[in-house]
Amino acid sequence: MTSLTTIMTQLKANVKFQTTPIPFTDTDYNDLVVQGAKRLYTDEGIENNFKTDYDSILEELSRNLTLTEEEYIIVASEIAFLKQIKGDVSQIMGYSTNALNITGANKPFENLSKDIIDLESRLSQLAWKFSHRSV
Repeated sequence: MTSLTTIMTQLKANVKFQTTPIPFTDTDYNDLVVQGAKRLYTDEGIENNFKTDYDSILEELSRNLTLTEEEYIIVASEIAFLKQIKGDVSQIMGYSTNALNITGANKPFENLSKDIIDLESRLSQLAWKFSHRSV
């Protein structure tokens, strides 16, 4: 059994210093981890197993994940987190004037695209590891 709550705790620790335009709740973080787990199952080619492996009440997967697979979920969840922030910032910028630019309020979000690209690169490395491991 793999606890997604434990993975959520790690995700929160990894992103705790990232400024967010809209506060995230534990439910939001949990949703991001579930997205990361779905991405793992999809990328491993076992997406049909997710519905039977995932227990939404206990927030766990019935299979034991390797360390690489757990890290894959964390990185995929971080990507989803940053994409959500990017979407939130875009929506806020769409409704505001140049006031955010003038005051510098958009500064914490300037590097989101680069961070997402860096995380996608790490995800590719992890995917290669679990797809080429010895059976």
